Amino acid sequence: MNRDAINALLILGALGAMAVAYWLLDTHSVQVRSFFVIVTMALLRQLFRGLWQDPVAEAKPRTRIQPQVGAVRQAPSLDKQRES
Repeated sequence: MNRDAINALLILGALGAMAVAYWLLDTHSVQVRSFFVIVTMALLRQLFRGLWQDPVAEAKPRTRIQPQVGAVRQAPSLDKQRES
């Protein structure tokens, strides 16, 4: 199993545990409902973010463009372009 499949199973397990806990609490408190909704939405977001990641983009190393100190690029002047 790859890492993404394991993460998906863990998140689905957490969602199942949340459903069981909500069912066992059997409360009508707005605060408890809000907590469960927020945590469930966060878990679903993580699940779908992991499922639709681009594996090719993930495999490419991220390079950061470093600014060169003191190096200022000048655009070619129009006069030089007209001469040639």
